[in-house]
Amino acid sequence: GRCATPLTGAWSKGRSKHYAYYRCRKSRCSKSIAVDKLEGLVLDVLHDVAVSPEVVTLFRAIVQDTWNDRTELSREREAILRKEDNRLRRRLNSLTDKYLDGEGIDAATFDEHKKRITAELDKTREALAESVLPDVDVAAVVDLAQMLLQDLPACWNRLQGLEKPQFLRALFPEGFTYEDDLVGTAEIPWWINENKHSAAAETDLVPRTGFEPVLPP
Repeated sequence: GRCATPLTGAWSKGRSKHYAYYRCRKSRCSKSIAVDKLEGLVLDVLHDVAVSPEVVTLFRAIVQDTWNDRTELSREREAILRKEDNRLRRRLNSLTDKYLDGEGIDAATFDEHKKRITAELDKTREALAESVLPDVDVAAVVDLAQMLLQDLPACWNRLQGLEKPQFLRALFPEGFTYEDDLVGTAEIPWWINENKHSAAAETDLVPRTGFEPVLPP
């Protein structure tokens, strides 16, 4: 936050071993912080944004309702496409019968119509395959999400080094800002917003702060 420049990892040599630091890329800034200290600040943020049981209940209901709606739409689309598939197959069979029975359809006309109907059949069957939803255990997915979001620090501690940046980007795509031994983020996760709205409505108190962006001077 001091100069709006991303930090980068680096090692500093001590008397007997090397120590991991994050350093500013601008030489004139020379700001640095120990890896353990900065990650501790990030863990504090993760602890603060953990999902409350009330929001988990809301989240579960929203996901289930959304999946049910999507499933119903998928079934309706599948029924329409199967009806179209049957219609096209009947037309193709009828065309073939007329050609084989010599009912005034020459080979060129037969090939032309057959090619067109077959192309329509291929598109319909492709759309039909795409309309079928995967077999997903929604309850199990929500249970996993609940476990992760209710204990974000534990999730962080289980990750390998290369996985941690991906984990943070998934939660906070805009990242963090570090300044004066504080970590801030311009983003407020939707579940925090929900907590704030609920708290304000129930207690008429000002929602707690702590997630405002730390901006450069």
